[in-house]
Amino acid sequence: MNSQQLISLFLASTTYTSYVPLYIQQTVNNDSVYQSNVPVFLKAEEEIDTTDLKQEIKNAKEIKNNVRTVDNETSESVTKGIKFVTSNEMIALDTAIATAQEVVNNPADRMSVSYATITLQTAINKFKDIIKIGTFVKVVDTSELLAEIDNAKEIKKSVKKVDGESEATVSEGVKFVTSSAMDAFDSAILTVSAVAANPTNNETVLAAIKTLKLATGIFNKLIKIGIYVDKSSLENEILRAHKAKIGILAANKPASGIVDGAKFVSFDQMQALDNAIVVAQAVVNNQSDKITVSKAIEALKIEIETFENSIQIGTFIEILPIKTNDFINLVDTSNLVYEINKANLAKANVQVKNNKLPSEVEKGIKFVNSEDIESLEAKIALSKKVAYNPETGWIVDAMTKSLQKEIFAFENIMKTGDFIDVVALITEITNANIAKNKVQIIDGKVEAEVEEGVRFVTTKEINLLRNAIINAQAVSYNPKSVLLIENTVSNLKDAINKFNSMIKIGTLTSPVVSEIDIKIALQNAIDKAEKIIMIPQISSTGSSVSTSENYVLIEECNALLNEIMNSTLVLSNVETTLDEISKALLNLTRATTIFKDSIKFGRNEVKWGINTSENEETQNSDIENKPNYEEVFGNPFYDINSEDSYYDDIIGVYDKKLMIGVAKNTFGPNLPASRATLATILHKIDNYKPVNMKNSFIDVNKNNDFIDAICWALEHGIYNGFENETFKPDENVTREQLATIVYNFAKYKKIPINNIANINLFDDSKKVSSWALPAVKWAVGNGLIFAQDNKLNPSENATRTEIAIIINRVVNEL
Repeated sequence: MNSQQLISLFLASTTYTSYVPLYIQQTVNNDSVYQSNVPVFLKAEEEIDTTDLKQEIKNAKEIKNNVRTVDNETSESVTKGIKFVTSNEMIALDTAIATAQEVVNNPADRMSVSYATITLQTAINKFKDIIKIGTFVKVVDTSELLAEIDNAKEIKKSVKKVDGESEATVSEGVKFVTSSAMDAFDSAILTVSAVAANPTNNETVLAAIKTLKLATGIFNKLIKIGIYVDKSSLENEILRAHKAKIGILAANKPASGIVDGAKFVSFDQMQALDNAIVVAQAVVNNQSDKITVSKAIEALKIEIETFENSIQIGTFIEILPIKTNDFINLVDTSNLVYEINKANLAKANVQVKNNKLPSEVEKGIKFVNSEDIESLEAKIALSKKVAYNPETGWIVDAMTKSLQKEIFAFENIMKTGDFIDVVALITEITNANIAKNKVQIIDGKVEAEVEEGVRFVTTKEINLLRNAIINAQAVSYNPKSVLLIENTVSNLKDAINKFNSMIKIGTLTSPVVSEIDIKIALQNAIDKAEKIIMIPQISSTGSSVSTSENYVLIEECNALLNEIMNSTLVLSNVETTLDEISKALLNLTRATTIFKDSIKFGRNEVKWGINTSENEETQNSDIENKPNYEEVFGNPFYDINSEDSYYDDIIGVYDKKLMIGVAKNTFGPNLPASRATLATILHKIDNYKPVNMKNSFIDVNKNNDFIDAICWALEHGIYNGFENETFKPDENVTREQLATIVYNFAKYKKIPINNIANINLFDDSKKVSSWALPAVKWAVGNGLIFAQDNKLNPSENATRTEIAIIINRVVNEL
């Protein structure tokens, strides 16, 4: 190469910013000489472009990831379709990639980058030329897989696809699932059928069997059986029975004693038909099978026929004015019978609630005391006696007026409840807190900049949900109307849904990982996902799931099931590339995270009392060895996180079996607790010490589980009752009551009373009741109760979290 060529190459490989002299070395007859009189003025180096080299490195890695390393084998012994090279051949390409990467990291000049690019291209082309492709076809046994497919199809045959219906609206005995559940099962069958039709190896077939068994088990859990029975024929018979009674009198008299032309039956016959109607109506109103309905129809038909056959027609005709009592005059009891029916209707529309105020009874419920309804029933019984044996008209009239007065008095004494149930709102507040506590707050980053699997939102996004929670809590403390509660629940649900839609999931992964490592990671992810998917029940709405159980919606279950199936097949297929395994791992991790955070607790039969049992009830499942939430996630509760400041205190009382949860795996940290609940906890700490004092409270009876705890607390001066000999066991504990009760307990257990705080610095210190002052000062001074926005909020309800904190820390002092 002469000096001009060297200069051209140099100039082509470098960019410059300032001119400097450069003396070119020229080779003449293998001797190097410097021509100092030929300076070349060049620009100093500015930037070196490595884009092409980086692209070649990327190409090399992609090609490499699709090829396996196999030594001492030929194409005839390697599975058909598998691309492979020897270890040395793979090492050669790895070395070329590493060398090129070193140049990218430390580029000396453009010439070195260009040289490295050409060198890597050469290595790639050479690598491509030596790739071999396996041709070996292995005989794979698919008999078990085919049997599982047949079994799945057989199960599916007996199940119908029904949307928008429940067991109560689907015909009795009909098995059904929703469209989404059926489609997911069809997809699973189709996927494994493709494996059966073209099995790559035994591992793939075994994975397909495992996947289909899992899908079949879940499908069986989703199957519901209809209980609806068509009762229209029975309802028609009831209507016919009522029509048969129209215009018919009830009288125990001969036809000669009844006005001519009037139809009548005996009192017994009228009562018999009435009883038959009541029995038939009960069958209509209650859950009944086809046989019961059929029997009720036949029985009512017979009674109607008997009634109609027993109808007589009166023959009495008054010709002359009555001058003697030689015959029995007709006595009209229709008004009295009407009033009896009216009284029965009034009685049927009320409930017995002894010594209750309207504020203690659900809004809209009419109620009376037991003595009020007993008085009305006695009057009804006496009226019936007169109606059945009417001696004279004036006695019937007098009885009619007396019953009218009784009904009037009964209706005036009747009260209507105005208590508004906030359980639905509290449930949504809990769900909102669960959603809020399961994300991290990360501002200014996108998914690719956040660690894989981490769910995050911005500060602005989480504040929207926080504000919605605060508004909902304010309504729950002061529920003014049912409509307000319903609107607040709806608004909070919308806020939760909007918040969930804003959640992002990080995708940042480590760039360097071996094929073995990523396979292990995918297998671990599959194992974890299979455990998680078995934890909750599966429901279409969740409305019928008990609060003692967890559930997910069908579509949430199907999403994870599909990723488990895909990942299992990807991992078992020897032809799968590293990129495909990585993608499967990413998708399964995302699906598992979303599924875990979708797990909810049921809304049916919500009760916020303490569960004094040390063992939670377990739900039977079609799947054996159903995993435990705590074992999978290392945390017994959904709605608290290990990062929470109060986490150790809640786990402390949980481990000591002093408090468990308001529902399975749900602690309810922001929910209140009753006076009876707190008494039960403290009595348990005292090892259920025997009680000598007898109960004197009118609102606590011997059948209450907490009666011993209340008597124990009263005996040792830990609790006091209220006026009128009441304890108010269901009333929520306030913050100042909590401090006072635990303060009294500490004195009873001889815990030193020290660290008394000055609470005058708090904005609402004067709102603390005088009887609670010593206890509140002690609780604040010992870090047992904390202020909120420089307020003690003494009259607000204490939360279960606050109770857990104070109980755990006091117990640790014992």
